[in-house]
Amino acid sequence: MMNELLPKPDLTKIAPLKLTKKQLKYVMSYYDPNSETFGNGYESGRAAGFAKVYSAQLASPARNVQWVMEARKRMTHYSPDHIYQALQDVAQNAAPREKLKALELMGKAKGMFIDRSQQDVHVTFTNDVPRPSTESIIDVEPTNA
Repeated sequence: MMNELLPKPDLTKIAPLKLTKKQLKYVMSYYDPNSETFGNGYESGRAAGFAKVYSAQLASPARNVQWVMEARKRMTHYSPDHIYQALQDVAQNAAPREKLKALELMGKAKGMFIDRSQQDVHVTFTNDVPRPSTESIIDVEPTNA
């Protein structure tokens, strides 16, 4: 639905990294929304031709593979304007159901709608203050001594 509308990764953003063919294929597989391995680091690594162990390392956020971190930093800069533009494209070109959802999201982004929900709250107060027993009542009248 939305994947067809997202642009393919911009190679000009990652070109200065001087990636190998396998590394470039990994980045394209991982960040292309139309790829079968989109968002899956391990499968993108395997599709690029990396070994299973190295693909697992690429998929692990605990591993700091420098070229993956740099590519991730460069590829994940979607501004609110970019997202709004994609919603406009959906609102103009998609099926009626998707158009309606895109228009709804655009309206929310512009603050046109306020999400309100009604909540019924029932409160019951019970007076359970302990009363002193008759044995502990103190006589406060003065006595003549």
